[in-house]
Amino acid sequence: MATTHNRSSGVLEFVLICFPGIESWQHWLSIPIALLFLVVITANTTLIATIFTSPRLHQPMYYLLLLLSMVDLLMSFTIAPKALAVLWFDEAIISPFACFSQIFILAFCRGLDLSFFMCLAYDRFVAICHPLHHASIVTCRRTLQAVAVLITSNAVIFLPYPLLVARLHYCGGTIPHCLCENLPLVKLACDSIEANNLYHLFILSAYLSLLSLSLAFSYGMILRAVLRMRSSGAAHKAFSTCTSHLILVCLLYCTLILIPVSNRVEKFLPRYVHVLLRLSEHLALPALNPVVYGIRSKEIRQEIPKVFSRIQDVCRQY
Repeated sequence: MATTHNRSSGVLEFVLICFPGIESWQHWLSIPIALLFLVVITANTTLIATIFTSPRLHQPMYYLLLLLSMVDLLMSFTIAPKALAVLWFDEAIISPFACFSQIFILAFCRGLDLSFFMCLAYDRFVAICHPLHHASIVTCRRTLQAVAVLITSNAVIFLPYPLLVARLHYCGGTIPHCLCENLPLVKLACDSIEANNLYHLFILSAYLSLLSLSLAFSYGMILRAVLRMRSSGAAHKAFSTCTSHLILVCLLYCTLILIPVSNRVEKFLPRYVHVLLRLSEHLALPALNPVVYGIRSKEIRQEIPKVFSRIQDVCRQY
């Protein structure tokens, strides 16, 4: 499939080739992608509805979980529909604006994921290390203020990411991927990508390192407080409240580490394996976040049946 160009702006449209080399049967790979997308929608909408309709869960920590689910839904809807359109209907054309927007949304959502995990870690730090002052320190108003700051800062930090990609002149328009990502895209550029590399190396790395250090500090202080508890039962109960956070943080960092590792070994793996890993990586965490919290949180587990009961009552009325 050919791409169109003009002399001033270069490529006018990009073509996504989802799984190069296996195009004849790549539609079968849409089945696990569609199922995973369905899990993301079902699990996250259930968690959002549960927190939104249950007054018992109207607390800062659960508001953060609600926002985390909304971010995960945004990221999944940015990826899955276009990937499935390519696999099912051969809708491989994507405009530069849509492509650059996809790059921004994916980076922005990843940054928000890490930011909200940092807030959740701080909430658990205050709850365990300063339990008597938790209600006065972590209030809904302060949580919303922190969320507003984090959304604004992530938007400012990640907005140059697609802008630097958009300024490049492209010699080709065929992207061997189901989605627009920075590395496959800049490989098509005719111009120097030194500015892109410097921004990625210094600005993004510094920002993500700051968030990571904040996470490590919070969990380090939690571990210190737990180890100082004289009662093993109290220590176990205190640490168990952080287990779900730690599981998801570890999964998030596994996916973040997988990105440079998969790029390094790209030449040793078939291209379609690399693409499938990246799609799974972007969809797996949004699917697991609400499931882990739903299983690990007693309050959420108790409220979910009530939500379905309310839905059944409404359906009976009609």
